[in-house]
Amino acid sequence: MSYPVVSHDRYPLRKDSVIRVFFVRLAAAIASLGVGFAAPSNDSVRQALGIAGKLGQVAGSTREATAEPGEPHPSDLTDPVSVWYQYQAFARGPLTLTLQGAPADTRLVVYEQRGFPLSIGGIVPEPGVTPAQTVTFPTALSTTYVIGVISPRTTPADFTLAWQQAVPADSDIDLYIPPESLRPQVQIREFKVANEAEVADGCAKVGVRRMLAVDFDVQNRGKEDLVLGEDYLSPWHAYSTAEMWYRFIGFWRMEMFDTNSKLVAAIEPPMIPSFSGTRRWNPQASEIKRFNFDRQGLRGGWTQKVQSFWSCQFIDITDIAPGDYTVTITVDPWNRVPESNEDNNTVSFPVAVPPLCTAPPPNDNRTNAMVIEGVVATVTVQTECATAEPGERRHYLGSPASRSVWFKWTAPYTGDVILSTEKSSFDTVLEVQGAAVTGVNGPSIATSDDLQEFDQASYLHFQAVLGTTYWFVVDGLNQGDGATAGTLVLSLNPAGNNAFDHSERLAGVTGERYASTLWTDREAGEPGHGGSIDGHSVWYRWVAPVSGNVTFQVVSAEFDPLLSIYTGDALESLTPVIPQTDRAEGEPAGYRYSFPVAGGQAYDLAVDGVNDSSGQFHLTWEMDVKAEPPRFSVIRRRGGSIRVTVNAQDGETYEVYRSLDLQGWRSVGHVQMVGPVTSWTDAQGPTLPCAFYRIVRK
Repeated sequence: MSYPVVSHDRYPLRKDSVIRVFFVRLAAAIASLGVGFAAPSNDSVRQALGIAGKLGQVAGSTREATAEPGEPHPSDLTDPVSVWYQYQAFARGPLTLTLQGAPADTRLVVYEQRGFPLSIGGIVPEPGVTPAQTVTFPTALSTTYVIGVISPRTTPADFTLAWQQAVPADSDIDLYIPPESLRPQVQIREFKVANEAEVADGCAKVGVRRMLAVDFDVQNRGKEDLVLGEDYLSPWHAYSTAEMWYRFIGFWRMEMFDTNSKLVAAIEPPMIPSFSGTRRWNPQASEIKRFNFDRQGLRGGWTQKVQSFWSCQFIDITDIAPGDYTVTITVDPWNRVPESNEDNNTVSFPVAVPPLCTAPPPNDNRTNAMVIEGVVATVTVQTECATAEPGERRHYLGSPASRSVWFKWTAPYTGDVILSTEKSSFDTVLEVQGAAVTGVNGPSIATSDDLQEFDQASYLHFQAVLGTTYWFVVDGLNQGDGATAGTLVLSLNPAGNNAFDHSERLAGVTGERYASTLWTDREAGEPGHGGSIDGHSVWYRWVAPVSGNVTFQVVSAEFDPLLSIYTGDALESLTPVIPQTDRAEGEPAGYRYSFPVAGGQAYDLAVDGVNDSSGQFHLTWEMDVKAEPPRFSVIRRRGGSIRVTVNAQDGETYEVYRSLDLQGWRSVGHVQMVGPVTSWTDAQGPTLPCAFYRIVRK
């Protein structure tokens, strides 16, 4: 998409600003013909037009402009009129403003916004800036500057306002969306009334609507903090009926393309209410959370999780045909934030829009409940056409039954049972019931709405008795405006690696796991990770594919995690790889470990929490495969053959060269590594009284 009305690198103005600029130009053109026209759209301070970015320009005019009562102006101008702009600095460095093509008596004035809403009474002069056609002044991060273009009423001006911020070379803000964080989901939502918040905000229509929502992360990969400041003081804000407050706008865009690369839908939703950093992704970044709801931003080395349950974070795909599409998400699409890398702000991914359902799912009623068997299981069901049975009661307080599906499970053991709807595409409620004496409702054993605050998944546990049958029922959250629906993922005992003997296998030189320690416990005989007495642990086993150095790290935005690493085959005889005290000063115990490993050796990892804490976590590992350089040896075997043995990384290929005099070299074979040690035999060895060899990696 392009907006040729504005001359700017990557067009940093939002669409409504572009339209306003168009009318400013139109007014100037008509006024030049001597035709009367209304005042410019940015005639008053409160209507100031937003401008942004490191470099740009915009056309304007003071024709038909007016002056507000109490409006400040240069003392040497009589009967002045004005138009106004707003600029918010997102990076360090002085800003230069220049009026191009304007008469000499047209001036620039600069103020700082101090009050809200924006008005003449809420601005103060920028210190050290005198009215002129070119002004330069230092900027403060997140401060909004109010810029006036003032001319005498008798000589109105058509002009171009140009701006350039001298961002220091060492400025390092870099916004990025990790592809692995993407979680697209097709869901059903019902909007019943026109004054419902998202309908009032213009991002939804009344009725049952199909939505494409995407959860994703925004990382600041730079070392410098992005400071956004207070949303209501920014030029880039809009009022949200859903949150009953102001939210930043235009900081990400989601677009949907068909297989012919044709744009079929696009949104620029308001930013989530508190863009302040969810967790660190870079262990070298500061641990101090600098930003909050009132003063927003993203620290260098931190991640902000963008969750789709916030209002308007979706594309309405009700009228889009089922099929395959490509979706792109761009952070900072208007390039308002000067970044050290402007080329990594967009991520693309495929999305399949499934056909509309035509009938309720088979397990829509309690009597047709889907049977689940075993100790650990996961089932997936589409609930778009699910219904509630006559007389079916609500499955969670305040959420009437609407689109429920049923499951039946007979306990193969006595003990604790965990149920989770994590990875479902909609906001769920979950209930466990006993056998129904009459009708559709059995006695309630346990219920759950959200796993935790700001999480749509349900999570519960209950005590099962061997041989007893239980009914699990899942519905979409219904807060009076209709239930949500979509793809349901129901997991029975999802933390199956709670026990050492059931540890989850990890593989590869690099990888990651998103998991949870909620509702887990510690086994009898389990060591105290980090010295803790109680705990909630899960286990992993990783076999080093090659020798070298590996780094394991666990982070969480919800609790203080511990990571312990052992060797051994039995819980009672594990040997710690690194003592819990062997860590950098100030670094939490078990937060991050780097150590040498031997190829083929198995390592056992336990993730636990400090002071009996638990929650969701992110485990990563990465090997430095270059830590050990390749080596080779040459021996003459009995019978005269010569064997070349190479120690290197699995999968690598080496060319073998031979010389008889260390002067001329010729290729005589190659070694394809299978495992860390592979040999090659020179069949001509018996005929060679003396030979020299070297290997070169291909």
